[in-house]
Amino acid sequence: MVSATTPSRTASSSTPNSSSSSSAPNSSSSSSQSRAAMTPGDFVFGSVLGQGSFAKVYHAQFKKTKANFAVKVMDQEFIKKHKKVPFVVMERQVMSKLSHPNIVKFYCSFKVRDVVLVSLITHCYQDDESLYMVMELCRGGELLSYIWYHREHVSILRWLDDIVCSKERDAAKAQGAVDTACSVAVVQFYMAQLIVALRYIHSNHIIHRDLKPDNILF
Repeated sequence: MVSATTPSRTASSSTPNSSSSSSAPNSSSSSSQSRAAMTPGDFVFGSVLGQGSFAKVYHAQFKKTKANFAVKVMDQEFIKKHKKVPFVVMERQVMSKLSHPNIVKFYCSFKVRDVVLVSLITHCYQDDESLYMVMELCRGGELLSYIWYHREHVSILRWLDDIVCSKERDAAKAQGAVDTACSVAVVQFYMAQLIVALRYIHSNHIIHRDLKPDNILF
């Protein structure tokens, strides 16, 4: 979550009411392609962007439009075995409900045929082994990477530091602050954008339960 000049995104988890999303993936507008026509085979899957206990997120391209997305692929057997179905349902509901510039956009989904999940998950891509969620691709990586490598590499944080808040940085250094990751002013800049997104999330009766630098994307 950052500003319009340096956009970043986050996601959240709770138990809101949600409306269904059934359009084909398109990064700029909705498509008229029917939900039934959509399958994972409509995507070209690339590199792994991230990985959790029962899911991987891939960089994927929608073949028809060449649009790029982040596709979360979840292990269906693991979800059922470890009773994670409510968590998957919750994530889908939250993502489909929220619409904000500072929150990762949920684009589309596909009806699940599995009898165990059909009453709970109504719109996700599915094959015999996996469930799929198609989301906005954040190309810039995560905030944690910028923090760790700020001193070794020229990053967007240095660029922001020089342009947005050079006076504040100089004043902080004059007071003995050590510039090991980024200045206080840059932290304030990012926190302001984070607060904007959290305020919107809270207004929808949702609480983010895993807020950390590696969950803040550019």
